[in-house]
Amino acid sequence: MSISDLPQSLTHLSLRGCFFHPAEFLRAPLGQPTSLHFLQFLDLADCNLVSSVELGRLEQWPSLRALSLEGCHRVNDGGLSNILPLISNLVALDIEGTDISDRGVQMILLHGLNLKFLFLGHTSCTGEAFVSVSGCRKLGLSHICLRRTVVKEEHLYRLFEMVPDLKWLAVTSRHMFTDVTARVKEAVPASCNFVEILQRYVNENKFCKHFLVDSIQ
Repeated sequence: MSISDLPQSLTHLSLRGCFFHPAEFLRAPLGQPTSLHFLQFLDLADCNLVSSVELGRLEQWPSLRALSLEGCHRVNDGGLSNILPLISNLVALDIEGTDISDRGVQMILLHGLNLKFLFLGHTSCTGEAFVSVSGCRKLGLSHICLRRTVVKEEHLYRLFEMVPDLKWLAVTSRHMFTDVTARVKEAVPASCNFVEILQRYVNENKFCKHFLVDSIQ
């Protein structure tokens, strides 16, 4: 089975937790029009065989607006560099539990011109990317997850300067001591109506599963 066997009018496709060989399943049929050219939502969370090598195949869907790579631990910064044009079209992106670092986050911030929902939790993100891109432009992000990262206080301040429309923020980092948490909460943009800042994430072995929320779908 491959994407060519699916209904061509499909707009939403969830393969969450499925075991399949992405090189075969995502391969565009040779000499045929692109399959699923109306596809807007693609959930590849916990598809363990999805790697950076296969990400380039996603460029066949410029219609994509929401992409989840949650738990795809074989995906790294190099893979993101293969789909930068695609990232520029996305409204929602989940890279939680991938091998993407600050370099990859920087690429996302620079190219994700339309992003509203960005979920960076459960990665090695330190927040250095926020410093690197601060001053470049304002970001349209409304929802940001930084649970189980190692982001620091000073980096969050740089992030806040770029997200005037922030509405939802979750941060868990070992650097979020009680006094730090208090200062960070004071600095959060006034537009934000949900703020969660903790030193330790309660469900350390579980990802956040943001793409199962109605607001994303």
